[in-house]
Amino acid sequence: MICCTTGIINAQDLHFSSIHTLNQQLFPEFAGLNNDVEASIFYREQWKSIGSKFGAYGASVASTLQPKHKLDGSHLSGGLNFYSEKMNKDASLTAGKMTIVRHQSISRFSKISLGLNVGFQTLSFDPANGSWGSQHNGFFYDENLSSGETFITNRKTGLDIGTGLIYSLNHKRIALPKFQFGFSAQHVNRPNMSFYNDRSGYLPIKTVFYGMLNLKLGNSGSYFQTSLLIQKQKLFSSIVLGSILKIKLNEKAKTTSSFGTTDKTLLGIGAYYRSADAFIACVMLQKTAWNISLAYDFTLSNMKNYNYSRGGIELQLQYTISSLQVVSRF
Repeated sequence: MICCTTGIINAQDLHFSSIHTLNQQLFPEFAGLNNDVEASIFYREQWKSIGSKFGAYGASVASTLQPKHKLDGSHLSGGLNFYSEKMNKDASLTAGKMTIVRHQSISRFSKISLGLNVGFQTLSFDPANGSWGSQHNGFFYDENLSSGETFITNRKTGLDIGTGLIYSLNHKRIALPKFQFGFSAQHVNRPNMSFYNDRSGYLPIKTVFYGMLNLKLGNSGSYFQTSLLIQKQKLFSSIVLGSILKIKLNEKAKTTSSFGTTDKTLLGIGAYYRSADAFIACVMLQKTAWNISLAYDFTLSNMKNYNYSRGGIELQLQYTISSLQVVSRF
């Protein structure tokens, strides 16, 4: 949601509710970490019940750049990601980045990944559609009054740089991360996005911390995943904590594809809590290389008095190709 005051525009930064399917949009070091090839798209909207025009969508793709068997599990990965956000009827944001990651093995089953993404961010708005304090005539708001605002431009583009580091420990016999923790920092160069071309619009650095633990449920192929996501950006802070149970429905040998030896189906049901804001319910269905996830935010903050707890919906679709060598190795 966007709040307009005289000459100042505030908006939320990129965030996800489906933290069990995070990718390089938030963590550049995730590119090519868990899979050799991965692609995803997502869509999010929120607060439609109170007339919000907010909507966001994005896409990302990543792949390994070096054969793992030549580097004993250490390799480079690269990726691209795109993000577009409609804040309301007046303002929008568009961003695109390239990612490069170094995955370095430190033992047979663990590695450290260091990522860097570089790209652009464009913020634009139509001042003619805005509502300004100067258009209040003392009794009511009059849109025919002049706003008295003068902008150098209504579109601003800046260089945007992010980086991140994550540690991963895998299970010994299956290609599944057992434990991961790390952090990322976005807008480290603090791009100036001011429409006045002054020093008032520097984006504050956003830091994100992440932790994840996968617990296998016997030899059933099902597992329990607990995740923690902490975000901090100037005065803004958010903590998301929760779990998802992924149940294996079936698994059988494949004979028609060279990208894997098994065809399996997983059903996931999870719940998360975002501090002082929302309860998140999510479901997912994974069919071999395809993964579709649906999450819904139930508002817990004071806004529930106005939107009847109807928050936001988020949909993600992901396609992955895992390394045959990694599957056989673990």
